[in-house]
Amino acid sequence: MRSYQPLTSFLRISAPLVFVALLLAAGVFAQDTCEFYKPGFHDYCPNGVPDFDQKQTNLWQNPLSGFWSWDGPAALADCMWWFDSKFEIIPVDPRPFWPDQEHHFNDFYPLVFSLDPEIHWDDHDTNNAFPFITRLGSYCNVDDGEGTIPGTTIWDLEQGFHAWLENEVFDLMGYTTRVVVGPDFEEIRHSVTACQNVILLLGFYEEEVGLACRWLGNHYVTVAGVSGTAQKLCISDPYFDHNEGEPPVGASGHGPTVHNNAANISGPHGTNYHDCYQASPSTADLCLSPATWMLTDYPNLWTDIENFAGMNPLNPELLPGQYLGGNILVLIEAALFITQEMCAGTGDVNNNGITLEIADMIFLFNYVLYGTPVPVHLWVCDLNGDNYIDGLDVELYQAYHETGLSVFLPYGGFPVPNNCCPVTVHGACCNFDTCRVLSPENCRAAGGYYMGDGTTCEPDACYHCCIGFTGNVDCSKEEEPDISDITRLIDYLYITHSPLCCWTEADVNVSGGQPDISDITRLIDYLYLSHDPLPDCPE
Repeated sequence: MRSYQPLTSFLRISAPLVFVALLLAAGVFAQDTCEFYKPGFHDYCPNGVPDFDQKQTNLWQNPLSGFWSWDGPAALADCMWWFDSKFEIIPVDPRPFWPDQEHHFNDFYPLVFSLDPEIHWDDHDTNNAFPFITRLGSYCNVDDGEGTIPGTTIWDLEQGFHAWLENEVFDLMGYTTRVVVGPDFEEIRHSVTACQNVILLLGFYEEEVGLACRWLGNHYVTVAGVSGTAQKLCISDPYFDHNEGEPPVGASGHGPTVHNNAANISGPHGTNYHDCYQASPSTADLCLSPATWMLTDYPNLWTDIENFAGMNPLNPELLPGQYLGGNILVLIEAALFITQEMCAGTGDVNNNGITLEIADMIFLFNYVLYGTPVPVHLWVCDLNGDNYIDGLDVELYQAYHETGLSVFLPYGGFPVPNNCCPVTVHGACCNFDTCRVLSPENCRAAGGYYMGDGTTCEPDACYHCCIGFTGNVDCSKEEEPDISDITRLIDYLYITHSPLCCWTEADVNVSGGQPDISDITRLIDYLYLSHDPLPDCPE
């Protein structure tokens, strides 16, 4: 009813998505609970981190056991495909895929490239996933070449990534890697929210009362999202599609190549929902594992995870134990962190290769205020490196055109380094009669009142928030002032000083200045003394 309420956006949802929503409401699919997901990209992983399957060919099976052993290369391919999509300079949607349509060459970031000798298909075509994972695995020493060490050690996986850069790309491209044994949840969360890649090595250990745990095998997954408050991890899993009904493997009802279309992740397809699991500090005191964290609800029946018996050992000299029927714990043994530090606020908002033009400022202004058009690379808009895209970046752009590059010195110089994953949520921020479009965090830091996600400063959102007559200081649904409005004014003036939701409501006597004690006395007079009518809101 009041102008300070958030604006409502209406979305047109296709019939298939309505059906998916009904299934979610009915509990057919697992609910998504991650607070943060790494974003999707137009060319081409529209729903975030891909979810490639490790069960695509018998060539990806251990030659001695017959178990599927290419989870390491599949997890690494998820990371590299996502990075390649993120940094593509001129993104073009590769659909429809070959042979339905033959694409002209469109690949201006070489981490992943078309492996078709005649380049019929794009580097992100569904046809390219299988040969890419196969070629990548050749650098990762999968199965030790002969099957004697099943799967891939995490150090071979790390070395495989660098070997790819050296032998296929001929450039390290600014990537760095590190293996952390027994990683902490906060370390994982920080890297994921900074839009870097993290591969986890999960360890399966059988508990035995009074005795040390028995190591059974390991499995690789890629982290796609996190929930810091709930301590959950959302993953791309090369073996299970948990949101599609697995385990058992195959319950999803589709073949292993369906996820080679990078838009299809563990469901429902067409969404960014990844398999989500609860993390908690490890309780495996008797396990001879370096893990400090575990997943408490990951599939742990031996019939479901037997495929990973002896697989991907953290210590290749350690022999796996035989499963004897006990409870199986799922521990986070190690993590491979892959980092690309090339992001910076360059100001090339319209992606034409020229930075800090007037056209870029207009583009950014329209995006922040109206939400369209959306920049190809969001991080180039974060000109102050605060990890938010809002009116502060527009104001800095305006200051640059008045004073030059010196305006960027307080932020590390130009181009301004940032963490590659800026937050784009913003809305009207009112500070008396001044309105700016800011993120919630920047609004609070500026001492303003945040009017809600998606709200705008037009027309006069902060000045014309008053409805009828003054005095509704706490902006309650009931227009009639009461004792809570007096206490809200006292709190603002003398206690917490927390921002007012509508300063023209708080300027009870319509003095035109900032609220003060005279406004408190005017409210007291109205409620308990003369009951003289309050002034009409200013026009």
